Amino acid sequence: MKVKSKTLISSSRYSGKHVAVESFNSSHVVASGKDPAKVLLLARQKGYKNAVLLFVPSKNMSFVYTSL
Repeated sequence: MKVKSKTLISSSRYSGKHVAVESFNSSHVVASGKDPAKVLLLARQKGYKNAVLLFVPSKNMSFVYTSL
């Protein structure tokens, strides 16, 4: 099985934070912060009902996303 990788967030501005983006096909950040629940709530309050929540690791931190 071939694994595809895609960089959604490359800015160090979001390092160590949770971010909400419009969709998996978008890298447009609509909210960010340390608390994932608050970030998702803020994105929904801004009208992004299907926002995708991601964690941006700090430098030298490994973080792997998987889907089931």
